[in-house]
Amino acid sequence: MNEKTKGFAADTSNIIFVGFGMDGNGNSIAKFKFPNSRTFSIQTNGNLPETHTIKRRGQRLKELTVGEILTIISEGESYIVHYGTKSQRSSLRLKKKW
Repeated sequence: MNEKTKGFAADTSNIIFVGFGMDGNGNSIAKFKFPNSRTFSIQTNGNLPETHTIKRRGQRLKELTVGEILTIISEGESYIVHYGTKSQRSSLRLKKKW
């Protein structure tokens, strides 16, 4: 966890995974943010299936493996590319894979 960003950053984009939570209706969510912006959430059940499975294991953030964190961030990136708001899509900066 990066103390400066208060979350997990990936090398593939500028998105930061902040953590898990529940929304007002009791649905499981993953929290993300972009540098210098507010946190936003994506429901995991159905939208982020691998992330939902990881969350259901009940691990704390400090117990997540690097592979699990990269999976969460990758699913978040993919979701934003396909279904994110206009603001989220314009804020997402994917880095080229060489």
